Amino acid sequence: MDKFIYSFLDEMPIFLCVANADTEEPIYFNKLAQTCFNDKPEEEKATFVKDVLRSNNFIFRDKDGNDGKGRWFKMEKSSGEWPDGKNCITIVGMDHSQYISNEEILSVPAFTDDLTGIFNRNIGLERLTKLINELEGAMPSFAMCFLDLDDLKFVNERYGHTAGDQYILTVVDLIKKSIRKTDIFARMGSDEFLVIFPKCTVSVATAILQEVTKMLDAVNGSNQPRTYYSISYGVLEIGPEDCKDIEALLSEAGSVMQKMKKDYKKTRMLP
Repeated sequence: MDKFIYSFLDEMPIFLCVANADTEEPIYFNKLAQTCFNDKPEEEKATFVKDVLRSNNFIFRDKDGNDGKGRWFKMEKSSGEWPDGKNCITIVGMDHSQYISNEEILSVPAFTDDLTGIFNRNIGLERLTKLINELEGAMPSFAMCFLDLDDLKFVNERYGHTAGDQYILTVVDLIKKSIRKTDIFARMGSDEFLVIFPKCTVSVATAILQEVTKMLDAVNGSNQPRTYYSISYGVLEIGPEDCKDIEALLSEAGSVMQKMKKDYKKTRMLP
């Protein structure tokens, strides 16, 4: 192909990839697309192409990005002919980072927790980082909650992991029904969860979690086996002046949660 054409394609501010339509082998990645696969084996490019060709709605996450914050690309594909006469498929990705919705990310299995279907730890931390970075602009403060399921270990040991999974799924379902569409809900560990409430105060976020607690109380009267479902949580309001290291924020919210858990243990009702 003419060097001018290659140069033109390389400088385009979009993710551009071309694959052989017959073999599905990659033919060309422009400069931006190449940066998404830096230091990765060539096999990953081939796998990426096959995954896109088999999907009707493919979202690609460049974990690192040039700015270290990561980027999200929404991929579109079309058929055509490469200058050498081969039938090809062109894959174009526009940077969708500023507009991607929670629903779009949740549609990608790699970004969700296997048991609950909510965001996994990595995505939860990424969305938290994004909100903190946006506080430097015009974005108002937001609330962050670190949440823990009380006595999950006891339920697992006493009644088995099936009962433990039901405990997790029940709590997750009630929280999903209670939070807003714009809120971000991620599983951080076995019994730990992160809920982020954009454009929200501590008082509003706390009221939502208190409603979840009331709904759990209603569930507890009908549990079989007679397990007791309860959550402890710590809520922080984060504004531009409060921006800290992510781990420091999680630790601070965790400390508030631990205080609530100590109060719970004084009155808990284990069967």
